[in-house]
Amino acid sequence: QFKDYAEWEQSDENRKKLKKQEKYWLKKLSGELPILDLPTDNPRPPVLTYNGRDEVLKLNPNVTRRINEYCRKTDSTLFAFMLAAFNVFLCKLTNQTDIIIGVPTANRDYPELENVIGVLVNNLAIRNKVETDKNFEILLSQIKRGIIEGMENNDYSIDHLIEKLNPERDTSRSPLFSVVCQAYDQYRGKKLKFKDIIVERQRINADATTADLRFFVLTKNNQITLNFNYNTDLFNPETIKCWMNNMVALAENILNNPQKKISQLELISEKEKKELIALNNSKPNYPQNKTIHKLFEEQVQKTPNNIATVFEGEKLTYKELNQKANQLAHYLIKQKIKKEEIVSIILD
Repeated sequence: QFKDYAEWEQSDENRKKLKKQEKYWLKKLSGELPILDLPTDNPRPPVLTYNGRDEVLKLNPNVTRRINEYCRKTDSTLFAFMLAAFNVFLCKLTNQTDIIIGVPTANRDYPELENVIGVLVNNLAIRNKVETDKNFEILLSQIKRGIIEGMENNDYSIDHLIEKLNPERDTSRSPLFSVVCQAYDQYRGKKLKFKDIIVERQRINADATTADLRFFVLTKNNQITLNFNYNTDLFNPETIKCWMNNMVALAENILNNPQKKISQLELISEKEKKELIALNNSKPNYPQNKTIHKLFEEQVQKTPNNIATVFEGEKLTYKELNQKANQLAHYLIKQKIKKEEIVSIILD
């Protein structure tokens, strides 16, 4: 029962173990703690809010198959792969390399705790340094070690850790971390059986969140689904949908070349990249045998009264701008400036 668990938690044996775990976390989170500065659509409210919403995206079977194959090849869990990819995503999004991500844990490592009714969940503050000059597989190995070490020290309460670290408090943010990553198998239709008790599965209210961004990786019948639970006071749905597509594109780019440097990994697919290049192929078609000032003079002849420049409410037509240019030219000639000489101009 939960009462027995509470008593064991206060035992001398457990206190010694927690002291050892405390040292681990204080060392892991020593130094200046990073604050993840996600680009928001709206100004951050002065006080932390909990208004949330979910956006869901199912991966196509081919991407799911490739991710599972890569995880088997590298002896990695799906969670480790996704956590590593999420670190890269956040690094690209914020241009920060020191990142702390919250990872919830069931905290039921002992057989005696499996059937205890009550909430034993703890959050691990997994800190990672994303070295952009290294490849993804090096980061993945680092992430795997971090997960194992974190799980070995998962009994130490996040609340006690915050008290010990005593980070500078900001009423607009959660302490230690503002993003969370979690992976789990969805309900498979198995019915929970209790004597004289009927159990029904209920969907958790998605109109709330406890972080800026919560990234869930859900699996059901070999289907991977991504779920972004986000703070609606900070982000618009369009932004989150775009980020989810970026995550999928990043995962595909990682699978295409896991040896590529993290700095070279992109958040868009090859197809999108080609489309953007084509869209921005705006090379002007102008006469190659004429100088800029000759082309400008021709434009003056064509549209002398059209607006050429606007600055702080002041407007100049092509004719007026040409007159001012001629005035400057005559002044320079008067100063005996010759052809090909360099003239410095101070613009106030």
